[in-house]
Amino acid sequence: MNERGFQISIFEHIEEEFQFQYDARLFYVIDGKLCVEIDETNYLLEKEDVILVHCGTGKCRLSARRAIICEVSYENQMLLGVMGDLKGRFFCNSAVDTRRSYNELKNALKNLIYQRTIQSHKTTSYESSMVYQILDILVENFWTASRSLADNENSVDYKLQKIIQFVNQNYSVHISLAKVAEELFVSTSTLSRIFHKQTGVYFAEYVTEVRLKHVVSKLMYTDENVTRIAVDCGFSGAPALNKAFREKYQVSPTDYRKQLREEEVLKEESVRRLQDKILKETQASGNDAAKRVCEEIRVSESVPYKKNWNKTINIGSVFRLSEVNIQFQTLELVNGLGFSHIRLWNVFSKKLMITDGKTTGHYNYNQIDVIFDFLVSNHIHVFLDFGNRPDTVIKGEGVALFYEQECIEFESKRIWGASVKDLILHLLKRYGKEELEQWIFELTYNVVKTEVQCYKDENFQYIEAFKLFYQIIKQELPNACVGGYSALLGDGREFFRSFLKNCKKERCIPDYVSIILFPYEQVRQDKKYIYKRNQEKNLELHEIAAYKKILEEESAEDCKLIITEWNSSLSSRNYMNDSCFRSTYLVKKISEIWDSVDMVCFWVGSDWISSYYDTRGIVNGGAGIITMDNIKKPVWYAFSFLNSLGEELISKGENYILTKKEDNSFILLCFNYKEFGYNYFLQNEDNIDLMRIAELFEDTGQMELELKLTRLEWDCNYIVKKRQVNSEYGCVLTEWMKFDCAVNLDRSDIKYIQAMSIPHMERYTISSNDHTLTLSTEMRDQEIALFHIYKER
Repeated sequence: MNERGFQISIFEHIEEEFQFQYDARLFYVIDGKLCVEIDETNYLLEKEDVILVHCGTGKCRLSARRAIICEVSYENQMLLGVMGDLKGRFFCNSAVDTRRSYNELKNALKNLIYQRTIQSHKTTSYESSMVYQILDILVENFWTASRSLADNENSVDYKLQKIIQFVNQNYSVHISLAKVAEELFVSTSTLSRIFHKQTGVYFAEYVTEVRLKHVVSKLMYTDENVTRIAVDCGFSGAPALNKAFREKYQVSPTDYRKQLREEEVLKEESVRRLQDKILKETQASGNDAAKRVCEEIRVSESVPYKKNWNKTINIGSVFRLSEVNIQFQTLELVNGLGFSHIRLWNVFSKKLMITDGKTTGHYNYNQIDVIFDFLVSNHIHVFLDFGNRPDTVIKGEGVALFYEQECIEFESKRIWGASVKDLILHLLKRYGKEELEQWIFELTYNVVKTEVQCYKDENFQYIEAFKLFYQIIKQELPNACVGGYSALLGDGREFFRSFLKNCKKERCIPDYVSIILFPYEQVRQDKKYIYKRNQEKNLELHEIAAYKKILEEESAEDCKLIITEWNSSLSSRNYMNDSCFRSTYLVKKISEIWDSVDMVCFWVGSDWISSYYDTRGIVNGGAGIITMDNIKKPVWYAFSFLNSLGEELISKGENYILTKKEDNSFILLCFNYKEFGYNYFLQNEDNIDLMRIAELFEDTGQMELELKLTRLEWDCNYIVKKRQVNSEYGCVLTEWMKFDCAVNLDRSDIKYIQAMSIPHMERYTISSNDHTLTLSTEMRDQEIALFHIYKER
């Protein structure tokens, strides 16, 4: 250990065995495998597994060869200073513990490894803060305080912890077992016997071990002379230290220091090699390398291709649709991208003034009629959520720009139910059964756990509200689609399971269940739970699979699964929402999940939904797919390209989707998607430096794509029409940066940016040979490209 009380090590090999562990040692497997044996129980840790060997652990053996391991060790005394006492234990072993999420801990370790590797800061203070952050995560999530130890001071574990604590606090002065025995009200012989039985060493040997450990640290990290070190570490003088040191290490302290310094010099080359290897696996080394992808595809075979992403787009609160700008952009979205439904919520908003929630029989539908008349007259169907949600804009993890309760909380279940039924009857009378049975109705579970429920009831149960809601809709509109649930990632799959069980029991089985899918996880911070970004690369697929498994286990496979809200970020002040990253993210994830769910509703249609005092630029990181100035973002073109795909799927790979249209032409969609690197997760989402966007990704390499389409019906010339969107073409963020990100642009500037933010187009001819057509293209990072290939007439 050094003077900071912790140590970070990255190594390839380890063969170590010890009888008793003095410090807390956290191991993270970067690559390869690590075998850990604790008290004759073996654990095999694979890539990205993590384990903590607790201070006080008995016999332990560590073994790893041809692996890359990161170790963070915390000195017992440092832990004591941070935590106050050590009455408890760490339980942290991802190889066997499946109950808890290790993502936050793993992400923090990855960030530390990346910082240690790139060494981007001039001092170690930033690295130290990361080590303390990891300790905080360990204490908050993996530390179990033992009340039994505190209450029963006669327990063996309590006595052992007390001895260890005493030695680590007083190793530099004279230590007497008699003093500890006196404090614990036992005899010296009893305490000595307990200590030896639990640790395998005698008390005096343990004291010497602790002192020698601090001696080694000082020899390594200071230039103090041996006599000074001996006194500071509790030895009577240099002769006593020399004797104990030679017995342990078979060499004098002075020679040991010399050996350590020489070994450090020899280690530098190995460390540099390890750093290069880690960088290659994480972020920096592949930035300029071009990835080459070559595939051969038979075009004679295909399957039907279901498009589930262009049915519904989220618009916002019902009240917001009374605004002309929201209406205009809703028409743009529906007419331009073909959405058949728009998703709205807060139908019982205080701003709509339908009712006060205290009485029944007197309802004001004036504003509601204006809004729904607009939709019906434009042949737009409604996906209507009757759940309550606040009017808010999220800035970053756990930070909201504003937060206001918008919905009425009805005085009772009876009044709420009567209001829902009267509204349905009113809509039915005004628009007819045929129209309303094309709508989708939803009652969401309280998404953000606010205090406002559908109605006041100290024993409020979501299933009771859903059952009443379901019965009201189905009674009047038996063919309408009715569903519910919709909780954020990590909000409790067991609640989802319980919801399905109760729906069966109450005979209100939904036509669909809805989930919200953002790459975040729920973590505890400052005694409350917040949502933090999740770095798992296949998170969407894993979450969908988990929910589908529950549906299967509860014999609810016929119940449709809908993602009602989905985006790469919860933040509405994240410039990644305006970038090409979001377009490739959409295409990449759709290619993966298209056949796993019945519908995907993207978040969100317009930037107007997050307008606030700070929205002064052309783009502001809003989650819309169209800006407030009606400029189409790259993600708009991602939808457009996806919509252009044919009705038959021929093949899809890591970087492409190939389809066939009814006229036998081919539509090929290619994408060069790049994952976020550690740098992205080291900063706030609302504080991204536009000049350093490239540093946020694992790599920024181009891709050389070559696809051979075989088994063509004809050998002839083919026309290829290509449209592409990347950082040069079709990106509003790029065009705005050319204006120095100015916020005081005039209307002509905005119109110019709008005109320039369109895909690049080109047309050329290629010929097939031996019924094979070879298509080659180079793609920039975060680029999407659409190819329409058809026979020359």
